[in-house]
Amino acid sequence: MSAVTARSIVESQAQKFIAALQERNAAKIAAFHTMNVRVLPPGSPMLQGREAVQGFYQYLLDNGVKDMRFETIDAEFLSENTIQEINHSFTTIQGPDGATQVIKGTAVVLWQLEDGEFKLNVDIWNN
Repeated sequence: MSAVTARSIVESQAQKFIAALQERNAAKIAAFHTMNVRVLPPGSPMLQGREAVQGFYQYLLDNGVKDMRFETIDAEFLSENTIQEINHSFTTIQGPDGATQVIKGTAVVLWQLEDGEFKLNVDIWNN
């Protein structure tokens, strides 16, 4: 499997993830994660499991997150079932006063094949 294929897989999944975020659907966002996902947000405890991730994204949606965008820096297969990705993220947040800001982050993501689809299995980022 080639790096181009790994990149196309993660970029396609990212676009679907962004669409779910724009629909403001935390359950749909959580479905892009494996059942045993581990998410390590900066400055926060590790989240484990799809239910915890759904709660996390619902909180973000309820507290000003309006949009996200990802730029894949690198993506490669570690095995036929695992892709490692490094990306930049850009999260648009709207404050109570209506002003928006974009927060840039850098992430390392492990995508795992589950139920015939690559899903987020480990996601750690900084701002």
